[in-house]
Amino acid sequence: MQRPNAENFTSNYEWSKSISKYHFDDTVIDQPGEWFQDLGNIRGDWNDELERIIVDAPERTWATRKSENQKNRFLAMELNDIAEGGGNPNAVISRLGYNVEDYPKVNRIADFFELENVQKRLHVQLTGQLWHLHLDKLYHVDKIHPDRIVRIMIMLTPWTQGHIYQYGTTYYSHWKAGDVHIFDWMNTPHSTANTSYKPRVTLQLTGIKTSKTQEIIDNAPYTFPDIL
Repeated sequence: MQRPNAENFTSNYEWSKSISKYHFDDTVIDQPGEWFQDLGNIRGDWNDELERIIVDAPERTWATRKSENQKNRFLAMELNDIAEGGGNPNAVISRLGYNVEDYPKVNRIADFFELENVQKRLHVQLTGQLWHLHLDKLYHVDKIHPDRIVRIMIMLTPWTQGHIYQYGTTYYSHWKAGDVHIFDWMNTPHSTANTSYKPRVTLQLTGIKTSKTQEIIDNAPYTFPDIL
């Protein structure tokens, strides 16, 4: 499918909708498993690293959320969407750390998936922080075969009331620490928020699937070995 020229849009969200296969019908109740998939649970104790991750990860706004080597030609449209909705485009949306290698246990989890061209990112969402509704644009990871790209979420803290993960018209919730899931990043509108009083910490991996990654996906719920 040829993507429409983004220069013809003033709204990033509307441009994203134009290339998505999602239905965007608010009257439809999506079912768990349609747009995201549970992969299983990784057992272990990384609480000693969690404390450092929460403190070390720097605050990020929508404009500073990407790593320093990533350019964002959609930024002006993204900020315009937030402003048009009455939001603050300069608000802190979370803490993000790109230094996963500094945390040996968490990094060992990341390496287990054997992704190629992998980006490792730590999401720390504190009380009142949120990621606005959006669709991911990961085509730069593999411009020829975007279907090989996967974004894996490993929940490093357990779910509590107020931890919100929205995919389409349904929600991912009640996870345990170590639960792993993926979602249809090309098509699914999603957002997150933390209205609780406890940090929500997630390890996010983005890269190209290898045979090991595909084995985990194909055998979900996968029985993870003792990685730590």
